Amino acid sequence: SLTAKVSDGAGGYEPGKISINRTIPIDISEWRKIEEQLNKMDFWNLPIETDFRGNDGAEWILESATKDKYHFATRWSAGRNANYGKCCLYFLKLSDLKVPKDDQY
Repeated sequence: SLTAKVSDGAGGYEPGKISINRTIPIDISEWRKIEEQLNKMDFWNLPIETDFRGNDGAEWILESATKDKYHFATRWSAGRNANYGKCCLYFLKLSDLKVPKDDQY
């Protein structure tokens, strides 16, 4: 399954409270596509957090768990061109959350 969570915090401040918590079932073919996205960025070996935090932007947190392992990573305003950002936007698409393109950074 894919779980999408959105908080009500504003950029540069505390994350706030979870305002959206949606779980979407994922079939095996979709899971293979997700694995491909995770492998492109070597997700299981990514450092958990970068040091940079901006005054405005979005924090993207990716978590994954299998029967054998768990890992998470977080990035500030991941960007559309980096593998991390591409993966986040792919998950956003799967979640069916309606986020205006101008707010996807």
